[in-house]
Amino acid sequence: DAEVSTQAAYARLASASSTPEVAESWLRRLQETGGTPSVENFSVVVDAFAKQGQVDKALELMEEMKDLEVPPSVVTYSSAMHAWTKAGNLDRAASTLTKMMQIRLAPDGVAYGTVMDGFAKAGKPDDVIQMAEQMKANGIPVTVRHQNSILEALVKAGKPNDAARWLLQMSKRAPQSRWQR
Repeated sequence: DAEVSTQAAYARLASASSTPEVAESWLRRLQETGGTPSVENFSVVVDAFAKQGQVDKALELMEEMKDLEVPPSVVTYSSAMHAWTKAGNLDRAASTLTKMMQIRLAPDGVAYGTVMDGFAKAGKPDDVIQMAEQMKANGIPVTVRHQNSILEALVKAGKPNDAARWLLQMSKRAPQSRWQR
């Protein structure tokens, strides 16, 4: 209905302006007026807190979703994984990805990319490459973004020669026009 759409739009605006508390206040206002927040409403607020590195608050909202029987979406889980990677807890981010698969919620390229970026920044190329292989096995395209995570991880791990080999493999697999720009 119009009220829910208005609330969602304002929550997105608040999220974009980096004010998760404002986004949450609109979520609460929706509840106080008898509305039932949707997964989209919650996901926007979870994402806002995740982007601010407020992991506990993001997870608290996900627990509230469970209590209200609002199932988290891929976007909600991706936001939680972003919060974990931002907090430096890569094991928790990876276990969240695994949890998604266990509950039969198929992660997308963004979900994988979020965790891969965290491992890349930490200089853990084996973990990044393993995730790329998992993506391929699950039929999810490994994009330039994911390949760049592999390169970043290799360089950060002090393996520039491996990064150069990987880049050469990438260029052989890519359409010629993409590499001529």
